[in-house]
Amino acid sequence: VASFVAKELKNTSIRALYLRKSSQADMEIMVCPIFYKRTDTSLFAKKLIAEFPQVKSVLTAHTSSKDFALENVRFESVLGNSYINDILCGLSFRISPESFYQVNHTCAELLYEKAIELAALNKNSTCADLFCGTGTIGIVSASKTGAMVYGVEIVEKAIEDAKFNAKLNNISNVH
Repeated sequence: VASFVAKELKNTSIRALYLRKSSQADMEIMVCPIFYKRTDTSLFAKKLIAEFPQVKSVLTAHTSSKDFALENVRFESVLGNSYINDILCGLSFRISPESFYQVNHTCAELLYEKAIELAALNKNSTCADLFCGTGTIGIVSASKTGAMVYGVEIVEKAIEDAKFNAKLNNISNVH
């Protein structure tokens, strides 16, 4: 996907390319080119999805800021969903481009299992999932232990995803 994007966008004002992929067998890919100035990517998005059907989400953003930081970029949906879906520790998660999500799926599952074990959480426990992103560790912890979990996050889209993910997995002991 990255080489196709590089070829197709080589004569544009592209600044960065942000890719996300799910770990599922029916992989979903999100493609987010970021430009120095507003760029029409509708034709590019159609070509990309035609070439790679696993691309489910094409978004774009632009920034002229010299101090480029992903958290300062606002994404706009071009074609497909504005998110991808993934499964982690047997639970389903919606992931938006602004939301933090563990990139190493296998390590994340091992890390979550170990953290839950060491925290010795149970249905009488209350804990905080600080900087929770999409809510993965809190939702997995609440699901496996019955503990009451409070997620803390400042990125609005991540908060929306975390709330959605708790409902998606029928987890009521996460706030």
